[in-house]
Amino acid sequence: MPVKPISNMIIAQITDFHARPPGVTAYGGIDTNGMLRQAVATIAKLNPRPDCVLATGDLTDCGLPDEYEIVVPMGEDTEMIAANAVEEIAKRAHFTPNAITQIKTALVEACINAAEHSLSPDRKIYQKFTVDSEKLVVTVTNRGLRLADKNARQVNANDGRRGWGLKLMKGLMDEVRIDQTDDGTRITMVKFIRRGSYQFPEPV
Repeated sequence: MPVKPISNMIIAQITDFHARPPGVTAYGGIDTNGMLRQAVATIAKLNPRPDCVLATGDLTDCGLPDEYEIVVPMGEDTEMIAANAVEEIAKRAHFTPNAITQIKTALVEACINAAEHSLSPDRKIYQKFTVDSEKLVVTVTNRGLRLADKNARQVNANDGRRGWGLKLMKGLMDEVRIDQTDDGTRITMVKFIRRGSYQFPEPV
């Protein structure tokens, strides 16, 4: 029986970020954060675009909380880079595979939410990951139109994709908080290392 050919798949890999806290260089003057931003921007412009992006190796230099911070441009599926980064962080924190999938999905939803609704002037999404022995905290911040500025359009479960995205994030994570900042919106999502898993809704 003839074997059906497998279509080609394009995989981009970014490895060993050695990210440092904002404004801090590595190894006596190497701007690893700037190099990571350049790599992300380059991948976002690839044509054809990769089918997936792998983030591997030493994501941070010293494992400090402030080192788990990523800034990605909006659009072009760049939220998948952050999703792969948080996957590596969650694995090292010993989350279950199911919990890791939930965290990645919630992060992607938060990024899409920011890209589609914020009218951000700088078109960037700021993400920070903080890990301790009990939980992973994911913070997604964007500049631009705040939820509080949208009085004419209240956010609820019937508000199209945005309402569904917020509902999904709250189902996937153990805690979700939305705060208004001076120049935008911040979503804080918490996942505890030991807690029951969320079941995706059955299709209607």
